[in-house]
This record gives sequence, C-alpha cells and structure tokens, in this order.
Amino acid sequence: MTRRWLERVWALCLLAGIGVLSGCSGVEVRTDYDVNFDFAAVKSYQWEASDAALSLDLQRFRAAVAAQLAKQSYQNVTDGAAPDLRVRLQVTTEPRQEVRQMPAMGWRGFWGGDTELYLHDYELLWYVVEMFRPDDDRVVWFGAAALRKEPGDLTPAEKVELANEAAGLLFEKFPSAP
Repeated sequence: MTRRWLERVWALCLLAGIGVLSGCSGVEVRTDYDVNFDFAAVKSYQWEASDAALSLDLQRFRAAVAAQLAKQSYQNVTDGAAPDLRVRLQVTTEPRQEVRQMPAMGWRGFWGGDTELYLHDYELLWYVVEMFRPDDDRVVWFGAAALRKEPGDLTPAEKVELANEAAGLLFEKFPSAP
C-alpha cells in the first residue's frame, strides 16, 4: 500500500513539474509593418533622440538591435545626414502575478479532488522596436518581444543574452530578411 502511494506521489510530482516547465513558453514576438513601404530601399537609420539618459538595459538592447540592423546592411547615420528610417527603442519590466493550482492531500489523507491555490510572482520584460519615416513620423515597422523572467537579479551577461535573444527573434520577422 505504501509503495503504491509513493508511486502516485512521484507521478503527480513529475506531472506537476512538466506542467510548470511547459508553462514557461520563452519569448513571445509580435511584429507589424507597412506593406507599402519599400524596405529594400533602406540603407541608413538613426536612433531616436532622447533627453533622458539611456538605462543599462536599453544600452544592451540598442547594441543588440544595431547588430541586427548591420546584418540587414543598414548604416547608422551620425554625421547629420538624413536617414532613411529613425529607430525608437523601449525596454520595460512589468510585474505580473498568476494563480497556480497544485494538488493537495484530501480530507483524512485520501487523494481527492482537493487543490491548493497560490499566487506566483514573475516579471514580463518587454523589448520594443519602432521604425518610422523621418519626414512624417509614420511607423513602418513595429516589433515587440515579451520574455517571462522570474523575480531576482540577473547578471549583466545574462541581461546581454536576453537582449540579444529578443533582438534576434524580432528581426527574424523583419520584412527584408531573406
């Protein structure tokens, strides 16, 4: 009897672990673009000017996006020449909670339909890129990547890795990509 009980507990723990791991879906990417805009004609870009100092996360994301734009053969214009596109970036962290349900011991120690509910805290990191025409500020490409992260400190190297992953996934869906 105890062996069966242990096997059931082990099986439920294994299933719960698989369910938790499958719930961590990684990165969700959304993009949209103007189908009438000729991305093949774009050769240069310029970062959107900001009065605020760039955060470290934004600097990391900017470097990752610059690498992706270089793969598209886009040149960053810094000498005052007119760019083909302006690029605006945003990195935000959004605290979230979800209700999780776990099986619990039933009344008098029997396995029943009892469950326990608890709140789980996590953060959603948003990496957003907007590209727009400099003459009329019309957005021609938009991309947002949301990464789920557990609360806590990440190392700078892990933050660089997240920014690179987000930028890479965003530009997989870029219109001029082969």
